[in-house]
Amino acid sequence: MSSLKLRALAGACALMGASALAVAANAQTTVYGAGSSLLAPYWAQGANCYASSSGAYLVKGTPAASVTAPANPHVTCSPNTTQAIKFDATGSGAGVSAVYAHSTAVPLLGSTDAAGTTPVYPSIQYGLSDNPLTAANVSVYNNGGTIGSGATAVTLQAPGVAVTTPCTATNISGCQFPNPVSLYGALVQFPVSVDPVAITYNVAGSTSSIKLDTAAYCKIFNGQITDWNDAAITALNGGSVTGGSSLPIKLVGRSDSSGTTSIFTRHLAAVCGGLVTTNNYSAGTTTLPASIISSFTLASGSSGVATLVNSTAGAIAYIGPDYVKPAVSNTGANSYNLPAATLQNANGDWTSPTAAAAAISFASIAPPQSDASGNYASGTTANGLRTNPQDWVQSTAATAPIAKPTAANAYPIVGTTNFVGYTCYSTQGSVNVLKGFLNFGGGSQANTILSDAALAQLPSNWLNAINNTFVLNNGDAASLKLYFARAGAANTACSSVSTGA
Repeated sequence: MSSLKLRALAGACALMGASALAVAANAQTTVYGAGSSLLAPYWAQGANCYASSSGAYLVKGTPAASVTAPANPHVTCSPNTTQAIKFDATGSGAGVSAVYAHSTAVPLLGSTDAAGTTPVYPSIQYGLSDNPLTAANVSVYNNGGTIGSGATAVTLQAPGVAVTTPCTATNISGCQFPNPVSLYGALVQFPVSVDPVAITYNVAGSTSSIKLDTAAYCKIFNGQITDWNDAAITALNGGSVTGGSSLPIKLVGRSDSSGTTSIFTRHLAAVCGGLVTTNNYSAGTTTLPASIISSFTLASGSSGVATLVNSTAGAIAYIGPDYVKPAVSNTGANSYNLPAATLQNANGDWTSPTAAAAAISFASIAPPQSDASGNYASGTTANGLRTNPQDWVQSTAATAPIAKPTAANAYPIVGTTNFVGYTCYSTQGSVNVLKGFLNFGGGSQANTILSDAALAQLPSNWLNAINNTFVLNNGDAASLKLYFARAGAANTACSSVSTGA
């Protein structure tokens, strides 16, 4: 283990030592989260390795379906039986709305009983989102307004403004939620994994991974290459991938609002200009653009996309890497053994959606106000400020560095899954669970769980920056006052907050 991780572990242990005995004497402490369906199975694997095994995570439905997260055969776990971490794979948008509202009374959240009226989880303490929150989103958290869209939109009051139409599980239309910054402290956002997005396909008889350069996949997903026997694809692959016969290309995409879609559309917005007659992708939107969506057959979630591709000759789709080869042999996400295309990156290298290639794509991006090791450097502001939640993540804009990685051997279509939470929690037990699990997330067991799914752990400078800002409560963290704390705790940013999440 690196000296960096040893220091982080020692710091977290010192922080939690005094409270651990008290927690052990009491009932199990559980924290509840919602959001990203991409990371959900592996977040659950990690949660069951670090803490008392819940055995399952939830997915949308009435009632919510309980999905067992299988233990990873490549890690040995010693769970903390006094703690539990649960998660509802609602999708990124609904998860963020639930965090902002600090409530399970969010439309389509998915965690309800068979009648659709009683939330399974009592509250939400954190979220996971593949779609980064912007400065405008953070402003809504602080000042009031509406977050989200459609069925998962929630309205928050401004600080000091009373709620006149409370929200409940049975009253979610036109209702209001209290201002969150006043009750739960400053919003917290930072990445927890680096996620490549694969391009998969169904071309019978193709015996090796089909190569697609940037021009080819830009033209395919803009509807300008429409057959697998197209001359451009044949030239890239040293011969026809269909054996010389025509096979119409059928585009498959996500029907739900998806962080995976956001990563994909941001990349196409960044790289397709000048390569196609019309680029339909102008930003990292969580749904496919209206100008091209009618060309797609849609399915819900990566699971639905994989099923549709598997049953559709000529299909092509963007999808989470855990649903295709080689990672699917580790994850067991399906039995289809769908291939992943080999893509040419901006450096001219041919790359596959692996954890190693995704890590390279993210390696040149530094945390805000950090030196090369991730230590706090107050005067280094080129990547933003640590006090700004939006500066910890890459934006949805096509100009974001991660939208077009340029390093040698970097995989081209990459994003992050981000933790979204609060500063102030109602109990010290909840604080200890979150700090302990985030520390676990920087260790070797979590790295194995992620890499088996073709997801990458954050580099050491990011782990250091996150630990020294949000987990430890001494040194630089003490001056920034962004670390997780109990509401009302003296000498913290939560000293004036009486409620907590």
